[in-house]
Amino acid sequence: WTHQTRTRLNNHTTALPLLGTTTMFSFALSAALIGLSLAIPEPCFFPSEFEGISRVFNYRTNQIERNYIAFDTLGQRIFEKEEFFGGPQITVFNKIILYREKVMYYIDQRTHHCTKTNIPPSRTFHRFSVPPNATFASQSVIGGPDNSVDVNYFKLEGSSGPAGFTSVYVGATANDCIPVSYDFVHVNLDGTFNLTESYRAQYENIVLGISDPNIFFPPKNCTFGPRPGPAPPAPPNAKCLAALNKDCGAERKTPSACVACLSKHQADLRAAKCTTTNEREYCTKTY
Repeated sequence: WTHQTRTRLNNHTTALPLLGTTTMFSFALSAALIGLSLAIPEPCFFPSEFEGISRVFNYRTNQIERNYIAFDTLGQRIFEKEEFFGGPQITVFNKIILYREKVMYYIDQRTHHCTKTNIPPSRTFHRFSVPPNATFASQSVIGGPDNSVDVNYFKLEGSSGPAGFTSVYVGATANDCIPVSYDFVHVNLDGTFNLTESYRAQYENIVLGISDPNIFFPPKNCTFGPRPGPAPPAPPNAKCLAALNKDCGAERKTPSACVACLSKHQADLRAAKCTTTNEREYCTKTY
């Protein structure tokens, strides 16, 4: 098709003095449309007001955070209802971030205890978006033939240092820049994946606007104090810890070597009832 089109264009080009104004305009319009179809997608801003669900996969803690999120760009307000799965119990917190007031609120839904902390002056509000200096990586289709959406993926190479380098991958719908995914990847200098510093977020059920503006108003009984958090993972049992020390104690000082060692001794660790969390924490903590 491309070759035939070029042939036709070349034929018309040789007869250009004989073409009328209408014909010339038609070919100019066709060329413009072809150019638009080949345009490379650029970074974009997410909607100024939206709410939905995010699922954050925390590789370090072996937990999944299921968050209800609401973003209000005009009011510079963010609300998150955080649900932590994967630890000893499901923990639920509400978090309210008010950038204009420079205050963050944390409400434990189980105890109803509320604390607040000041937002550091260096931390300013930024509209949620694809990083403006990211570059287009690829486009894919999510769904099937009768119900699908085009998604653009962008990549941003971060800074490198003595511990390795980072990359950010962001997915957003092609038509209206709705967030789809966000990956923060840290790679060690030896090329291995750094579980401690990496995570993945997926977004779903996004709705434009804020259905209940009252979510941005904290309880009146909030007091200044440290931020609450999910229950820490349980330490390994004595049998598991003995197996970890026997198999990989010598490699523990180097996280990448420690992770590689654990993968070689999976039979021993499974027999000792070690969990995936025990193994990951072993290479990053001191018991």
